Amino acid sequence: GRWLVIGQDGDSLIPDITAALHTAGADTHTLTLDPTTTDKHTLATHLTDLATAHPDGLTGILLAPTPVTPDPHQPPLDPATTLTLTTIQALTTTPLTTRLWITTRQATTIHPTDTPNPYTARLWGLGQTAALEHPQHWGGLIDLPQHPTPHHLHHLTTHLATHHTTTPQQPNEDQIAIRTHTTYARRLTPTTPTTTPTPWTPPPGTILITGGTGALGTHLATWLAHKGAKHLILTSRQGPNAPGATQLQHHLTQLGTHTTITPCDLTDPHQIQNLIHHINTHHPPLQAIFHTAGTPQTTPLTDLTPTQATHILNAKTTGAQLLHHHTTHTPLHTVVHFSSAAATWGSSGQSLYAAANAHLDALAQHTHTQGQPTTSIAWG
Repeated sequence: GRWLVIGQDGDSLIPDITAALHTAGADTHTLTLDPTTTDKHTLATHLTDLATAHPDGLTGILLAPTPVTPDPHQPPLDPATTLTLTTIQALTTTPLTTRLWITTRQATTIHPTDTPNPYTARLWGLGQTAALEHPQHWGGLIDLPQHPTPHHLHHLTTHLATHHTTTPQQPNEDQIAIRTHTTYARRLTPTTPTTTPTPWTPPPGTILITGGTGALGTHLATWLAHKGAKHLILTSRQGPNAPGATQLQHHLTQLGTHTTITPCDLTDPHQIQNLIHHINTHHPPLQAIFHTAGTPQTTPLTDLTPTQATHILNAKTTGAQLLHHHTTHTPLHTVVHFSSAAATWGSSGQSLYAAANAHLDALAQHTHTQGQPTTSIAWG
C-alpha cells in the first residue's frame, strides 16, 4: 500500500526505513518535521491533503521519533515526546481512519539486564493511552535496537505487511520488540518470587520523601515512622507552609522520628543539589529516597496543551532524573519510585501521566544496571 513516514530533520534512519518499505513493495511519502513543533492544526490539514491526493488514500502512517540522549537537564517535554504528541493529536482530529504505528529505539527490554532509555520508554505509556482513547487510529508500538540494521528493518516491514492478514492462530500484535535473532511480543504474566522476601526495615540514616506533605507522602511518612525510621526529610514546593505540615511534623515527632519539612522545587537542579548537600552536611547520611511527587491528569489526549504536558512530566520525571544524577556516588540502601499501572497498559485520560510513569519504570531498570537499588511500584 501507500505509507507515510514521519520523522525528524537529520535522522539518518528515516531514509533507511523508507528504503525498507520500498523493498517490501510499498509506495512511500516522507515527511520530516521540526521535532519541537506543536502546530497540530497545520499537520492535520497536511495529513488530510496527503490522504485525499491519491485514490487509495494512506494504508498507514509510521512515526519514527529520534531517541533523546538521557540527560537530567533535558527539557521536560523532550523533542521525541513533543513530535509524538503533536502527530497523535493531528491525526485524531482528521476525518481519516489511517492507523498510526510508532517505532521507538531501546524503549523497552526483553531481559532484566537490558538498559532501556527512559525518554523513549515514555512513548510506550503515551502510545498505549492513545490506543485506548483512539482505537480507530491505532496501529501499534514497535521497538527497535538503538542502531537498527537492514535485518531489523526487514522484520519491521514484514510485521507491518502481515498485520492486516492475521488469523485467530496468529493474532494481531500491537506491542513488539525486534531484536537480532527474533521478534518479541509483549505479555503480562504471573510471576513467583524465586526467594523468600525478607521484611523491609528502614535504614538508620536519613530517608527523603519527595511530595512528602501530599496525601501519599503523609501516609508513607507515618508508615515509615511506625516501622522505626529515625530521620525523615519531607520536601514539597511549599515545605512547612503546606496545609497540615505542622500537625504532620508534630505527629511524626511523637512517634520518635526526627522530621524536617523543607521546600524544594524538584524541577530546579540547583535546589536539588543544595538539598542533597544540606542533608549530607547537617543530617545523618542519606540512605533512602521515596519519590512520591507527581501531578494527576484527567485531560483527553487531543485537548492536552504543551504547558500541561510539561507540568505533568516535570513533577514525575525531572525530579527523578535529577535525584539520580546527584546521588550517583551516594551509597543508597533503597530508592522507590511511586509509579502507576497506567504505565503498563495505559489509562484513558492519562496519556502524559502514563508516559511519565513509564519513564520512572525504565529509569528504575536503567539505574539497577548501574548498581543502584531502585524499585518502581505500579500503584493502581
